[in-house]
Amino acid sequence: MRDMTARGYDCRDLSRSSGYDAGDEASVNRFFGGLERLDALVNNAAILELAPIVDMKVETWDEVIRIDLRGAFLCSQAAFRLMKPGGTIVNVSSLSGVLGTDKFPKMSAYVAAKSGLAGLTEALAMASEAAERGFGLMVGCMVATSLAMAPAVLVAQRARLVDLDGALLLARDRPDGLRYEGSMIHPATPALWG
Repeated sequence: MRDMTARGYDCRDLSRSSGYDAGDEASVNRFFGGLERLDALVNNAAILELAPIVDMKVETWDEVIRIDLRGAFLCSQAAFRLMKPGGTIVNVSSLSGVLGTDKFPKMSAYVAAKSGLAGLTEALAMASEAAERGFGLMVGCMVATSLAMAPAVLVAQRARLVDLDGALLLARDRPDGLRYEGSMIHPATPALWG
């Protein structure tokens, strides 16, 4: 960032050291609410907690997913609302998101988050390419929990058809999941992410 600022770019830091939390919706909204313009977003927030999956605490898992994946989702969502055509979103993933836990032992939550980030990136890229070509986009999900479908809500904002009612077909969804009112889907509460 220092190098970019030295070149005359107006760079802002959405990090805990700057008083923001990329995994917290209110904090992200406060940050982006202070911007008049956005040309590029780099999603690079991540934490790494090492533990075998059998020993990892649920709270630790949730915090890694909250920062590493939810943070990218929230920032991308806010960027879509602010950016003009030609803007750029860069999601910084990891080889662990492609190669998996056998190559990166004791990093199961990090691998899951980075795999999810790779999927979110692909979905956003496909949505952008479809729009450029004048294609319609449909977002759908079969039977899955709200946690599995929550990232699709971001892509759904650009879709003509949305079928994300899979959580309604479950006997029990995750607490604090997506909220349905008639044909409307409302985003999950922050508690879904931990």
